[in-house]
Amino acid sequence: MAVAPSAHASPIVFSYTGGNLGQGTLGNNIVETNSGETVTATAWSVTGSGDTTFQTGALGQYSGLGLGDCNQDELAVGCSAPQHEVDDNGQDDFVLFTFSTPVTSVTITIDPVCDCDTNASYYVGKGLNPLGDTLAQLGTVTNSNQISPDVTRSITLSGLGTGVTSILFGASTSGTDNYFKIESLSVTEGATAPEPATFGLAGAALIGLGVIRRKSRRAGAR
Repeated sequence: MAVAPSAHASPIVFSYTGGNLGQGTLGNNIVETNSGETVTATAWSVTGSGDTTFQTGALGQYSGLGLGDCNQDELAVGCSAPQHEVDDNGQDDFVLFTFSTPVTSVTITIDPVCDCDTNASYYVGKGLNPLGDTLAQLGTVTNSNQISPDVTRSITLSGLGTGVTSILFGASTSGTDNYFKIESLSVTEGATAPEPATFGLAGAALIGLGVIRRKSRRAGAR
């Protein structure tokens, strides 16, 4: 008997507007679990000499607004509005979302909060770890430019294929004056294939059934 793949047919929503943790500290994370899926969020920014390599940031969460990112350069001089948003003012800020189960569909809702643009860029993959990498080393970037400026928008990500476990989402890598907070994620999990051992047990059961049937036929023929 075939084992049906299991997956959540309905989207799982993770909202970040209810908490109020404030600015956060370098390398911190925010972990949320819903319907058996766990997502871990961390902050990253392209900073350092020549603004070329990824370093950890401070992930903030603000009531009614969502997630923001204070990068190391901003923290050095005091990180306040609008720099505590995900922005590309001097450095490119990102939030890395890591999922416990591969996801095949993701929609991210962002809010400019200030009178700002919301052009975004993102990378998708499995096990992304941007520390010390350049933008080019991360691979293919997808740009999602706004239809209308200065409005809350939901972006459905592309390139997820049969499922990814990591999404690095941030402000535009090819522009400036983009500021926003991340309000929520809506994800759909991919199908979970049966374990190889399951196939082995099922095959053994079918072989055993065939042997029993052959013995029954031989007994009846005597």
